[in-house]
Amino acid sequence: MTATWATTFRWQRQGRGGSRVSIRWDIPADAAPGEYRIVHHGTARDGNGTLNGFTATTREFTVG
Repeated sequence: MTATWATTFRWQRQGRGGSRVSIRWDIPADAAPGEYRIVHHGTARDGNGTLNGFTATTREFTVG
């Protein structure tokens, strides 16, 4: 499934050295039953200022 308006992303700065991200998927009534995960691809800056890519994935959850 691709991104939809049912998916929201909230980013908050946490002090000088961090961030907190929340991703929410309001599951549409017509979503196909099955096992899903939410995946986020992002970029983080380390202490030296270097940008590094990362991927974060939720645990699998059931829509049914």
